[in-house]
Amino acid sequence: MIFNVPHLLLRGWGLPVGWALGRAVARAIQQPLLQRGTVVAGIAAVAAIGFIIPVAATWLLRDFPGSGRVAAGAIGVATFALARGLAPALGPARVGLLAIGATLLLGWIWR
Repeated sequence: MIFNVPHLLLRGWGLPVGWALGRAVARAIQQPLLQRGTVVAGIAAVAAIGFIIPVAATWLLRDFPGSGRVAAGAIGVATFALARGLAPALGPARVGLLAIGATLLLGWIWR
């Protein structure tokens, strides 16, 4: 809700403005209020993600034994370190794919 309400309001505003102004819509987008709004929406999205990650991890790991939770935490820390170090060179999508691959590999080994 924190992210989607402003997002949907912006779309509701942008469609008729873009339709009416055509190619001149860039002037409307450069309004200071919209520039600040994108910053606020970005902060809200990051806050929502920061909240949901531990909630989802707790729910997903509820049936794991203690050692499985430790391994999942280690994978999370390693993924964060890789993302910080490799993302500028590889890009976020490739780092995400590497993290998924590492998680699947470790899960297969863990069996």
